Amino acid sequence: MLLSIAPAPAVAQSGGVPAGAVPTSLSIMTFNIEYGGTVVDLDSILTAVRRADADVVAFNEIYGKVARLGRLTGYDHVSRRLDL
Repeated sequence: MLLSIAPAPAVAQSGGVPAGAVPTSLSIMTFNIEYGGTVVDLDSILTAVRRADADVVAFNEIYGKVARLGRLTGYDHVSRRLDL
């Protein structure tokens, strides 16, 4: 799943955004690699993540591969504490 977040036009028109503010976007990807990637090919995972080009990627069921996938995909901020 890939999700992009940007300010809604109604918010900008209502005065909720300071004058001169530049709209930005943030793309978030969540990826369930299923059983630590033992069922899914690691190269397929890497290809999907690179193609998505998300700002933030959250992996589910990664089982000990957080640092490795972070390094291989170029995401340098990983939480080993949550590597369950």
